[in-house]
Amino acid sequence: MSGATADKSRSGPAMDSFADGWERQGREDVAAAVADVRSLGRDAFLEAGFPASGEEAWKYTSLRKLARRKFSHGAPCPVPDAAELDRQLISDVGDSRLVFINGGYTPELSNIESSEQCSITPLAECLADADTLAAVGQLARPAEQRFAALNQSFLRDGVVIRTTAGEDEPHVVY
Repeated sequence: MSGATADKSRSGPAMDSFADGWERQGREDVAAAVADVRSLGRDAFLEAGFPASGEEAWKYTSLRKLARRKFSHGAPCPVPDAAELDRQLISDVGDSRLVFINGGYTPELSNIESSEQCSITPLAECLADADTLAAVGQLARPAEQRFAALNQSFLRDGVVIRTTAGEDEPHVVY
């Protein structure tokens, strides 16, 4: 990747708005482990920047318009009415429904059905569990996946899904 391409992928309105969001996050009171996960994502995204068309995996996808766009972070978003949400969902897909609005888990619209084979717990309820926190942000490989890194850099909430090893019957979450 040329120096000019690398510089463009790390500057512009989108990157400026991400920097604003990261600065605001620095003032939030969050668990140290969440702050660490955010920092890892932020650092990985800042190192890599937006993918450029000169990169093999992105050669047919231009992200220039996306990089020129300004984003807002943490802006209040109206919570839809539960009945309206139910009308828009695919019926009979599974037992559990996890709803996230602007990156935040929305328990009042979610339905968690745990079983012996699968348990689903809001991340906020797992913050005292060192093993769970050590695993947060590890599956997406932020150093290799730029948008996973960007997403991780704005982590606010999530869910922890645990399955029984060797379990054949799927537990659908939508």
